[in-house]
Amino acid sequence: MSLYVSQEELDFSNKTIILGIPSVGNVGQLALDFLISSFDAKRVGFLDSQYILPVVGNDPYLTEKSKTGELHTSAEVYSIPSVDSVLLIIIRAPITSAKRFANELIQWLIQAKITKLVVLSSANSSWRMDNMIRNQ
Repeated sequence: MSLYVSQEELDFSNKTIILGIPSVGNVGQLALDFLISSFDAKRVGFLDSQYILPVVGNDPYLTEKSKTGELHTSAEVYSIPSVDSVLLIIIRAPITSAKRFANELIQWLIQAKITKLVVLSSANSSWRMDNMIRNQ
């Protein structure tokens, strides 16, 4: 996995990464879109992995005020100006091999000295057991 920084060098050590990945209903992506929009996060880089389909699309954060219309990629890194200890990574395209991607991600997290990872995702409700609801 490679990180391409669009601005100055980023220091990932002792940071928390919040990662939104594609899943049922795009819950992870929608949650990250909400965080990016709400906290006015700034895009600071792009991730490249052979296990994420390469996709480019229109600006999902385009508003009447911004009118920038920048292109966006499959995997991007955002920082929140008011919260220095957190970085957001949003993945907007399907992952072709979950196991290989997870291994690649773990190696990258170790190399970047990231201390915490929060993964936002979802699962089909038919995968749960009834005792999970009842707290048994």
